[in-house]
Amino acid sequence: MRIIGMFTLLTLVISCTPQKEDFEESFFFPYFYAVQDEPLIYVYQDSLNPMFEVFERVFTTEDTINGKTVWLERYNSAFRLLETYQFSYDRDLKVNNHTVSNGKLYISSEIRDSIFFPFFGDTAHFSSTFPSMTDSIVFHLDSKKSLQKEKGNFTWNDKRLETVQVTDSIKYYAVDLRNKKEKVTETIGVTTYAKGMGKVHVKSANGKVNLRLTRILTEEEWKFIITKE
Repeated sequence: MRIIGMFTLLTLVISCTPQKEDFEESFFFPYFYAVQDEPLIYVYQDSLNPMFEVFERVFTTEDTINGKTVWLERYNSAFRLLETYQFSYDRDLKVNNHTVSNGKLYISSEIRDSIFFPFFGDTAHFSSTFPSMTDSIVFHLDSKKSLQKEKGNFTWNDKRLETVQVTDSIKYYAVDLRNKKEKVTETIGVTTYAKGMGKVHVKSANGKVNLRLTRILTEEEWKFIITKE
């Protein structure tokens, strides 16, 4: 699937020579998404298959009970919503709510560990459990992330921004409640985040996934695309 040519393609060039220096920041927050009230839609293209794209829609809400909340919605190439994360906007960015699609319904998962983004020197641990379309099968997501020491940079729209890399280990467990047997799928890789912008590159250790940020859409552009499909 290809985004319609009317939208401006912003060039992303990732540097291959990271700067080796100690982190000045003690946590991940400076490298989080450029959040704002009006949604921004991040478009990631697979370098191995340029026709394949996935999307992340990011925006904020605020109320007297929860304060400021950052919403991260993930869509597949067919524009189907796969999951939603709600992060508190304080310094820890804990996950307040996690909703997933089981193919028919969107269901809030049971969160066990709520730290999604890492502090330097620590491992962020997020885990949740949610049902499948089959009553006897439940899924368990276990995500561990750690910051690497090396910094890098990339150029976005002629502006040079600092980046950090996060090592990801993500496991999905499918547990059969009838016999307690489980099937495990694991993905290991490195995700690159740019200061003030968020995720710009994802590469799996086995080389099967190589997603790069290619453009950022406004809400108006996003609605135009999904209504045309």
